[in-house]
Amino acid sequence: MKIQSQAPASLLQPAAMPAQAESVEAESAQPAAPKAEKQPQEIAVFTAKGMTLTKEAKQAVQTFMETAPGTEAEKLATVKAMADKGIVPSESSLKAVHAALTVTPFGKQAAEWLNQSGIDFPENTRAAIEKALQLGRTQEAVKAVQSSPLPDEVMKQIEAIVKQGGSPEQLAQALKGLAQEHSLPVAKVVEQAGALQADMLQNTARQKLAEAIGLLLKQQPDHALLNDLARKLDQNGSLQDIVQALRTLFNGDRTAVIKPIAEALQLADLAQTRMTNALQPSGIAIPETDETEPSTPQKAAVMIQKEPSFDRITSFIKEVMPELGATVDRAEALAASGKELAARGELMKAIEPLIPLPSAEKSVTIPDELFAHVPPASKNVIMTTITEKMSQSAIDFKQFKRDIMRNLQTAELMIKTPQQAKPVVETAIKTLDNAILKGDFMLYTDMKTEKQLMQASQQLADARKLLAKGDTPAAARIVADVKALIDRVTFKPSDSKVMHMITRELTDTPQRNLAGAMAGLYDAPGARNAFELVRAAGLNYEHEQAAAMLKGKAEVPNAVKQALLATMNQPSGEQAAATLTGQQLLSKPESGLQSMMMSLPFLLGGQADSVNVFIRSKNAGQQVDWENCSIHFLFETKKLGPVGMTISAADRNLSVKIQNDQEGFGQKMEPLAVVLKNRLSDIGYRVGAVQFGTFARQDEQTASKTGTAASPAKGFDFTI
Repeated sequence: MKIQSQAPASLLQPAAMPAQAESVEAESAQPAAPKAEKQPQEIAVFTAKGMTLTKEAKQAVQTFMETAPGTEAEKLATVKAMADKGIVPSESSLKAVHAALTVTPFGKQAAEWLNQSGIDFPENTRAAIEKALQLGRTQEAVKAVQSSPLPDEVMKQIEAIVKQGGSPEQLAQALKGLAQEHSLPVAKVVEQAGALQADMLQNTARQKLAEAIGLLLKQQPDHALLNDLARKLDQNGSLQDIVQALRTLFNGDRTAVIKPIAEALQLADLAQTRMTNALQPSGIAIPETDETEPSTPQKAAVMIQKEPSFDRITSFIKEVMPELGATVDRAEALAASGKELAARGELMKAIEPLIPLPSAEKSVTIPDELFAHVPPASKNVIMTTITEKMSQSAIDFKQFKRDIMRNLQTAELMIKTPQQAKPVVETAIKTLDNAILKGDFMLYTDMKTEKQLMQASQQLADARKLLAKGDTPAAARIVADVKALIDRVTFKPSDSKVMHMITRELTDTPQRNLAGAMAGLYDAPGARNAFELVRAAGLNYEHEQAAAMLKGKAEVPNAVKQALLATMNQPSGEQAAATLTGQQLLSKPESGLQSMMMSLPFLLGGQADSVNVFIRSKNAGQQVDWENCSIHFLFETKKLGPVGMTISAADRNLSVKIQNDQEGFGQKMEPLAVVLKNRLSDIGYRVGAVQFGTFARQDEQTASKTGTAASPAKGFDFTI
């Protein structure tokens, strides 16, 4: 799939290419610029942008137009894209931009590269299992467990053990012995046994329910609801949903089938319980240590000792420890009578018993199966490294929190003079944004913490706007709220993120580094993991390389672009490197509107695929203005074909449009649209209705603009 055929060129140039050619010709025909009449179109586009090309640059453009592959229109589109970006043409830059716009997208090239490297992308099975169990879909959970089965010989032995029955202790002992016999993880064997038990119970439940519905159909063979439920049962529909429908929607006599329906529901619940009990914990235990944030009672004790405002102390305790409401009331009464010291003592007497005793620091425990093929020495090094990094991350988080709390406290004191408070708020926003995207502790912390920090950044942006308008009381309230929010945030490493960082320590090739970044975004979609994928893909390579050199390092380890540059003698490696460079050129900062394009490898259904991303926004200090921008995602899916998603933000109000040419696409995606709206709302956006539509046809767009027929190829209108 060529990127240009999907019309990202229209992202960079709002009008269609024939119209652009006409406008260029019209400009060159103006009498005010007689020299432009003699200029070829490919040179005129640079002149129109106020760029004066050197003799060498003009020669490079002319050679490109004569020798580069592709149609005349494609080559003109490449030249126009470079002129729009203000890129001085050279042989290498023309080649790179042309590759980015016309050849196979880099994301697809990288996906093929990874597949050829023999890297497996296991689906996030545990997440799929847990989600299915939460929704009561035991059969889906069973299928998820069985999606990566053990050897046939082991599966037959597990089936024999399960069918033999016996007490839970006997079953557990037999499964443990089987795992040791075949050198397999005990957790995996237990999960498969639980899935088998759940499957057997589920099948029995279906038989009971089928008997009940069959008996009712004999009495009322033409009953529409019964026939529909029988069909759903044949199609492996949810047993709970079918039973619920029989209980609430069926108005006939259920006396004769009450017993089999109750038995079916009981068996279904038992199957879900067996499935849940079979799932083993992740194996990573991360206890609170001295390096992590203090507990809530510890924070309250520190406030009682050091906070000058007694009202803030009582407000904090009421909010986070409502069970001490009576004690707070007594303390407030003492403070009101002028006995504030006694009031603080009253609070401390209630708080002290709740402070946990210090415990010995424990190290991170890691499942042995993760290191099945890793030498013991390497395992020790990796475990030590991860533990040290987590300890340092906890220290870094404390330092970050201390810095931003100091900034917010200063802003609170200076809020009455907006001109002085504004730079302090700006510093706090910059500190937060750097922490979210660059702080190493974000590589370990959970999704809740990341969302809290993003929410704080959004609220501070609101405070900055209010200060600019002179609304200091509202800005002061927001700063106080953010300060309270940051104060509640604690450093809590996420099991999945720690596991991901352990696997990253095992990466020894650029391919595995890129695959690890893809898996990280798949497991925990968030701002930091998306940024890590962009870095791993090589779009930040030159910046990372410069930073590494300043630190005295030779090069960035496991850099994808470095690996591609090392294969420049191979056509595929040269083309991939050129495509990546072209994307970097087309995403360079510019004045006014900022446009970017990226083609990234993406994990879809456990397979390496690609997604094309097009961004248009105002340039906010060489950054994308996230409150006012438009982002388009283009996926190629096997079942649905091309799927496009356009998200437009205007002052943080979002409009979302999803495009696909299949009938009934909107109905299928409606439940996912609700989830999308909720997740976007969590990070501070206001989401309107989600629209569904089909892709615009390129020939229709061109005909509407030029009145002439054009290529029938499918394309998209990215005009903003």
